[in-house]
Amino acid sequence: MTQARAVPYRYVLRQHRAALRTALVLAALGSVLPLAATVWSGAQEARQGWTFAVGDVVSLGLPLFGGVLVAGPMVAEELASGTYKLAWTQGVTPARWLAAKLLVPVGVLLALTLPMAGVMGALRDAALPIGPAPVAYTLFAVAFGALCGLLVRRTTAAMALAGLVLGVTLMAGGSQPYDTFDAQLTLTVPLLAGTAVAAAAAFLLLHRAARGDAS
Repeated sequence: MTQARAVPYRYVLRQHRAALRTALVLAALGSVLPLAATVWSGAQEARQGWTFAVGDVVSLGLPLFGGVLVAGPMVAEELASGTYKLAWTQGVTPARWLAAKLLVPVGVLLALTLPMAGVMGALRDAALPIGPAPVAYTLFAVAFGALCGLLVRRTTAAMALAGLVLGVTLMAGGSQPYDTFDAQLTLTVPLLAGTAVAAAAAFLLLHRAARGDAS
């Protein structure tokens, strides 16, 4: 039994550990810099400085980074190179293969973005330090990234498409004030609906691709 067959989730973690470590470094910078600035110069002055801008950019950028990673190296690159066939012939079903590509980045990104959102919210004395919006952002970015990878099947093109659409979506949502639960809910509901559609379409495309390979 190969490692890919036994534990596809751990295999995905090891396969893309460099990119996931990059996400960890970005999240650390996005949290530590505003916190250090607040301790050093006081909350009021720090909120107007560049460190909080860095935190905001990282907060928006991590879901986008995850979506682009899934679209390109995780999905499109394997489809273009044909390496996915190795996993599929070693006991990993296509659905399980895609599930690992979705769940691993979702788990890692949520483990990074939620604490960072809590830190940023607390430093700003926000009424709602952590709400459902970061979760919805992350889920949508990863699901849409997988859909781009399955649709395009070319690494660079899939990454470009995912980055463009997710960038517009995340910046449009991030430009609005969402400091209450009701306000965040207005953003969360359409993002979750988009997540469901993108994930369903991705699994449908994968099912058709698997049938084509088997015939």
